[in-house]
Amino acid sequence: MNVNRVKLAASLTIVANIGVILGLIIVAYEVNQNSRLARAALISEGNTASNEMFVPLMGENPSDAIARAYECPETMDFSDFVVVDTYLWTGVSSVYRNYLLAKEGLLTDVEWKLEVDRYAAWYFGSGFPREWWFTEGEPAFEPEFTAHMRTNLDEGDETIYAWWQALRLATISTDADASIVSTACQKRTSVKPANKAMETDT
Repeated sequence: MNVNRVKLAASLTIVANIGVILGLIIVAYEVNQNSRLARAALISEGNTASNEMFVPLMGENPSDAIARAYECPETMDFSDFVVVDTYLWTGVSSVYRNYLLAKEGLLTDVEWKLEVDRYAAWYFGSGFPREWWFTEGEPAFEPEFTAHMRTNLDEGDETIYAWWQALRLATISTDADASIVSTACQKRTSVKPANKAMETDT
């Protein structure tokens, strides 16, 4: 009888210890998940706060500066650069956020790479934005992230400017298209010679 009681007590002790260990594992998992969720919240809040801080620099009508960046970057001045720089940092930050969430285990590598696939060439595939990425943007991010960005920029051709050109060609005649210069470029190229003339007179 005593032997059986000892065996039963030993068995119960083992079961109890296993229960304690499983409980600790569950608690550790929950703490880890909560920590990941907290970090994810901080990432999202930081991204939002950064955008809210810099977006006012774009002014009320940033579209002209953005159009010049893609279509005629040689006509940009420093005020255009401030607008476009803010626009591009905001864009890449939204994509990079998914990369950070993947590193926390809340998204898969497939998901963050898909986000890059959707937007990298679209925003950074041509004109000034492309040079901006390689000069200013790329050095600020991890090699894994920038490598996938570079793959898209080397292979992608579906840029926002290319889409605009395709849509314009689809809706107007070739002759009309040949004579059109964007309002943004007309405005900038008409203002700059006047400024130079004023400088000469003074």
